[in-house]
Amino acid sequence: MRKLLTILMAFCFGITSVFAQTRQISGKVTDEGGAPIPGVSVIVKGTTTGAVTGSDGNFSLTAPENEVLSFSFIGMKTVEVQVTANASYNITMKYDVIGVDEVMVVAYGTTTRSSFTGSAKQIDAETLEKAKTIDLAKSMEGKIAGVQVVTNSGQPGNAAEIRIRGIGSLNASQQPLYVLDGVPYNGNIATLDPRDIESFTVLKDASAAALYGSRASNGVIVITTKSGRKGGSKIELTMDIGQNMHLNPFYDVVKSPQDYNVYSWEALRNWKQYGPNPLSAADAAQWATTNLVDQLGGYSQFDVNGDGKITAADTELVLNSGQFNPAAKQMISDSWEDELIRNGMSRKVGLNFSGGNDKTTYYTSFNYLYDEGYVIESDFNRLTSVINLQHQAKPWLKINNKLGYSWFKQNASVDETAGRGNNAFLFVNTMPAVYPVFLYDTDGNKIIDPLTGGYMYDYSDGTVPANTIEKNRNTNVFVNPVGSYQYDENYTIRNEINLNSSLEATFLNDFRVTTTFGLTWFNNSNYSQYNSYYGDAKGKGYIYRTIDQNQIYTWNQILTYFKQLGEHSVTAMVGHEAWAYENRYTYLRKETVLKERVPEFDNAILMTNLSSDIFQRRIESYISQLKYDYAGKYFANLSFRRDGSSRFANNHWGNFWSAGGSWLMNKEQFMAGFSFVDMLKLKASYGVQGNESLTQSYPSYDQLNVQNLNGAISIAFFEKGNPNLTWESNKTLNAGLEFELWKRFSGEIEYFIRDTYDMLYQRDMPLSLGYSTIWVNDLDMRNKGLEFTLNYSPVRKQDFRIDLSFNGGYYKNEITKMPLELSTGEESLFIQNGSFGYENGRSVYDRYLVLYAGVDAETGQAMYKQAKDAEGNVIPDLNASTIKDILDKGEITWGTTTTWADGTRTFEGSTAVPDLAGGFSINTFFKNFDLGLNFMYQLGGKAYDNVYADLMDAAKSVGTGNYHVDIVNRWQKAGDVTDIPRLTSGLDKDFNQRHSFWLVDASYLGLTNARVGYTIPSSITKKWQMETVNFSVTGNNLFMLTKRQGYYPSGAWTGTSNDYQYMPLSSVLFGIKVTF
Repeated sequence: MRKLLTILMAFCFGITSVFAQTRQISGKVTDEGGAPIPGVSVIVKGTTTGAVTGSDGNFSLTAPENEVLSFSFIGMKTVEVQVTANASYNITMKYDVIGVDEVMVVAYGTTTRSSFTGSAKQIDAETLEKAKTIDLAKSMEGKIAGVQVVTNSGQPGNAAEIRIRGIGSLNASQQPLYVLDGVPYNGNIATLDPRDIESFTVLKDASAAALYGSRASNGVIVITTKSGRKGGSKIELTMDIGQNMHLNPFYDVVKSPQDYNVYSWEALRNWKQYGPNPLSAADAAQWATTNLVDQLGGYSQFDVNGDGKITAADTELVLNSGQFNPAAKQMISDSWEDELIRNGMSRKVGLNFSGGNDKTTYYTSFNYLYDEGYVIESDFNRLTSVINLQHQAKPWLKINNKLGYSWFKQNASVDETAGRGNNAFLFVNTMPAVYPVFLYDTDGNKIIDPLTGGYMYDYSDGTVPANTIEKNRNTNVFVNPVGSYQYDENYTIRNEINLNSSLEATFLNDFRVTTTFGLTWFNNSNYSQYNSYYGDAKGKGYIYRTIDQNQIYTWNQILTYFKQLGEHSVTAMVGHEAWAYENRYTYLRKETVLKERVPEFDNAILMTNLSSDIFQRRIESYISQLKYDYAGKYFANLSFRRDGSSRFANNHWGNFWSAGGSWLMNKEQFMAGFSFVDMLKLKASYGVQGNESLTQSYPSYDQLNVQNLNGAISIAFFEKGNPNLTWESNKTLNAGLEFELWKRFSGEIEYFIRDTYDMLYQRDMPLSLGYSTIWVNDLDMRNKGLEFTLNYSPVRKQDFRIDLSFNGGYYKNEITKMPLELSTGEESLFIQNGSFGYENGRSVYDRYLVLYAGVDAETGQAMYKQAKDAEGNVIPDLNASTIKDILDKGEITWGTTTTWADGTRTFEGSTAVPDLAGGFSINTFFKNFDLGLNFMYQLGGKAYDNVYADLMDAAKSVGTGNYHVDIVNRWQKAGDVTDIPRLTSGLDKDFNQRHSFWLVDASYLGLTNARVGYTIPSSITKKWQMETVNFSVTGNNLFMLTKRQGYYPSGAWTGTSNDYQYMPLSSVLFGIKVTF
């Protein structure tokens, strides 16, 4: 019956069409950027007559005059056009953003959120613009569920690092792959100006990222730069000016020299009273009073005798009672923090031009940035320019050319390498207050430097000017960051070029072939010069130069086929891609310089070092993808990629694939009664990705060094290669639910399992073999977790809107297979890695260390937990490799010991992995005003606070480091109940060793961005011949609430603090944006 009715209706329609005036019409459908849109449904409204656009966006059909053509496509606003006498129609469709991220840029193309089967999140240009960050990675803080951003250096010009969905690897790279305008990008994202970015999309699961194969195991970030749009020219000018500062406070340390002298006196007294050959309490106190200044290296800032001078006789700074001498008058007062920390300027100017016509569109920009750090002599200059051209050469041929150039100069005064004494943060946090910045004479006056004309800095390098006392610090000798930052040079100049050219041709209506060539070239040159006035280069001066030149090219060829048959839509893609990387590195060093701050080699006479090397990599790839859509509600996606890598000797090739599906439930008939459901989608995917990124250049091959042996060539073994090494693999399962309700509430919930197999692991080997380590494929790991994003608009009126967003992510990390133990030929039961321990079933970030047991109230000594077996033997380690033998003897008993080395190392019960991490935002729009607040948070996880451990080391030798103010809670006399042991100068050496007392809750709440903006009404700006004028005030990194002042958990993946780390800067910017 249904077939008969259909035939009768078609017949009736055909009869009526005979009497209507029909005509053959054709045209092309494009988006706002001029790109053709395949698969658009073109229907004569109210009929079944229609057509579908081909891969070139073209369509043709016969339609009666005066009827209405309806153009519809998922994710686009429907366009209706009346048929007139015209025979050709060019239609521009706009994206219809109902919820968030309706249209996304993904691997080798675009998709809509409705049809997407994977896990991804897109950040648009407006969000980037409001963030006002100079670092693209920082703009992601707290905005994407499952994405962690770590600022391991706040030095201007240093980019933050990103980790997606937990711990991707142990030894291989954990960084995501960056793709710039369709081409893998190996440059520095700090060279990209966020004002040139149209969007970036974070691809999190295998279905989204598997097309990038061996480099996509840690996720992909697809960056799309801005392009021009047809319809006239547009000019945009942006200017921002403000200040950078250090708003998050330093650790709360002892800043008073009086207090530090008192603590030092007590440490010396206890050393003499409780140490070898102990003295009586009175004699120990007298000895400490007499020898305090001498034990501090001869340093004193006080006149004790009342003669107005600081002399060798002014030694009694602390009385025998332990009180600071009230007769002592302070003659010297300066501060490392005051001399090293400042407020820096930030200035940004951007100018871009864009526009186009039916055939050609263009976008070009010029951007300049000057960003001063809050540490003296640290700054960042960046100049970028972008030219993007698109030209429709023929109806079937489109040409795209994108060229970007970036130059920057980074003055990196702070050397953040661990162990380097010349570090601002090391001095601010840990330099005792008794050691001044400058050299002073006995009258307490700064000494004029005859070499520089300024004041002489105290390098503690043996310099003894007239009218001074000879003295030497007990710590960080031969260095002074205040002087070095002003007299030394340490800057990097980088030039980078990014070229992206593509040709896109359509043929046979349903086929499109695209070829893209991408080239990235950059050169980093680091210029360093150590002054000849002071420090370890005194009398000579050193000049260093490193030159790091890189060239990367990508060339791909993609063939795409699209076909729509009724409600069935099929897109197929096959392609080939070649990628090549070359790095040339040169290092040079000369000494004995003529002139300061001229780091050129003609300025020095003695060559002391010259070396260079080259590193090359190749990846050859074959890719394919099949996408299917039925009725706009059932979607499937299959992809496959085969990669061949030059890193591996015998196992070049790896296969990577994914499969995904999604179901738009809201389009089902049974959902018709739920009018409040705007969108409801189920999705799932599974796939395999790879990882071959190691810092080691050639892990599959033996490496040798060429050396000089008395003028003859000598070949020395350097590193053992493993020819059987192969890919590290990630197998990822993702399942999720997306929804939009009442046009106000939207969100998504996703569950994932990410298994890492055959991890690239550096195995320890017996030294008798002639090498200590070798790269192998060993150890398996699992990350599984849950992510959510919730968006709600409680108010949505014409002149007033409030948008709320909240996201979070949780994951659990677990070792599922331990590495091979060579001695047994079986899996290892336990491996220790610093303060972490590896066992099957545990996280790689589970804490393994000695457990702290408090302070002995009678002696003031620190105590540590100690386990013994049934025979009374001390158990040094309690883990899976020892527990069986121990329990076979009987029960374990626990006690305490005052010797850390005799304590029992075991799992403490905590992990560095947080319970929940994410962000939330509040955005309000009222008339022409906008207000935005963005927060990031973390709940749970314990971190190791190294800085606090150094500051609270009660046993440090006096003068070797500062104290935290918590030292006031130390044990002082028998009966004191406290967790802080007695002060002893080098006697109780164990307290700052690795144990559980130094673990701290890594939870935090940070305000990453706050903005207030105002847009002048268009009725006014039009009179000024301007399209828009917007003013804004923006603050970044305004505060972070943590367990301890000075501790910054998001400075490392494990939350571990660092004495040498440049903490993230805060900024306040005033901006204006004008569009013509």
